[in-house]
Amino acid sequence: RGRAAHALMRAETEAFQIDHQQVAVELFTEWGLPEVFAQAAGHWQSVRNLNEISDAEARDLIAILRCSEAIAEYCVGGDRPPEAWLATIAATQFSHELSPQQRAELVNRVASEWVEWGEILGVPARGVAHLDAGVLHAHLPGADDATRGGPQHGVVAARVAQPGQSEASDRLRVLAVDDDPVSLRLLVHHLQHAGFTVLTATNGEEALRAAVEHSPQIVVADWMMPVMDGIELCKQLHAFEAGRRIYMVLLTGRDGDDRVVEAFEAGVDDYVTKPFNPRILLARVRAGQRSVLQRRELEQKTKEVERQKNTLSILSRRLEIAANTDVLTGLANRRNCMDRLHEEWQRSQKTSLPLSVVMADIDHFKRINDQLGHDAGDQVLREVAAVLSRTTRLEDLCARVGGEEFLVLCRGTDGQGAARFAERLRLAVASQVINTPAFSGQVTISVGVGQKSGSMIRPDELVKLADLALYDAKAAGRNRVVLRAADAPPPPQTKIA
Repeated sequence: RGRAAHALMRAETEAFQIDHQQVAVELFTEWGLPEVFAQAAGHWQSVRNLNEISDAEARDLIAILRCSEAIAEYCVGGDRPPEAWLATIAATQFSHELSPQQRAELVNRVASEWVEWGEILGVPARGVAHLDAGVLHAHLPGADDATRGGPQHGVVAARVAQPGQSEASDRLRVLAVDDDPVSLRLLVHHLQHAGFTVLTATNGEEALRAAVEHSPQIVVADWMMPVMDGIELCKQLHAFEAGRRIYMVLLTGRDGDDRVVEAFEAGVDDYVTKPFNPRILLARVRAGQRSVLQRRELEQKTKEVERQKNTLSILSRRLEIAANTDVLTGLANRRNCMDRLHEEWQRSQKTSLPLSVVMADIDHFKRINDQLGHDAGDQVLREVAAVLSRTTRLEDLCARVGGEEFLVLCRGTDGQGAARFAERLRLAVASQVINTPAFSGQVTISVGVGQKSGSMIRPDELVKLADLALYDAKAAGRNRVVLRAADAPPPPQTKIA
């Protein structure tokens, strides 16, 4: 799954210069959701080890998202057998915090609600059939022998929408509700004769179940009925979104002002007095039909506007990414890096949290360009950038800021911590064997580290300190890490290639 997700994101980036995780981050940010939500949405598929995430809340959210994905794939019928998905569910870190029985109950509850919401929203709930808590429990690691092979319970059967149940059908569905058999037959006769597909119920509770199962566009219901009357039915329908889309016509034997006001305040769209005149009834129902069709047309136009808006948003994001990304390496570019540095500088000023900068330079890079050509140099830059990106924490920023120079912005990290990280970077690059058509071998990097101090007043002073430390590393023989104190004297002005 992890390899497939990474392959998908690479393909998305190549085709659109953005992947679905980045789209999620942009949407969450635009909607004003907490930053931790955007961080979880942006990394839940790409991060390999949850321990890489320093924010505990983001780590928990990613674990929940991974468990949710496994349950969702089980519900929609993925391309693997059920046992494989159950093992995936059990293996997620979030699932580790649940007992085997709690895992089984969680999956069954989600599966049950999946079917129910599929019916309400008109989404075919395919692939969810015969989920049993006892069998599910037995498939999960940690289930004890006493529960294996036990009695089956909690069966959830999938109900798939039939072709005739689609809201896009030419014949609108009308639900006729009346406890009087004669009145109900008369109502059905006139509605069918007018060309509607008619469903029936004899009280409000039956009607509510029929509305959830068959999604009628119009309900014609008597006011006075046993179990649940027409007004209460209207209120119950308005309790969920799909029910609020239904056009409600109420039949009543009394049309006094107070009764009419009560009906409209309950959410009724129209009413017809009993005994009804068939022509008046059908005229009111056709008025409801026009309202339903107009709403459908408006929703389609709204979806088109939303689609266009999303397209523009994605295009805008692609332009933003292009403006902030180094084309050759895919890392952040200098402009993006400096903008982030100013943001982190302000954050550090407000919170007193440490801030450090790591500056790295590929040793003898000019020699590679001069001897093997710029194609070889470009391939070396891409390979080194990939190593730096893999080694850098998710919350930090890795950027290419010059020809062969890279900068890592380490938020919430002091100089000693940044130096340890820089040493990991150096070792990772040195151990990486580069095999490309233009270059084969290994390269090293020199690394300088600087920490923000109280005497600094501008962000560029921190970058300059890390740059001086990088100079010290090269002067000392290259392929090493140097942490420079803010009050250290400047190095002698000697040019180092």
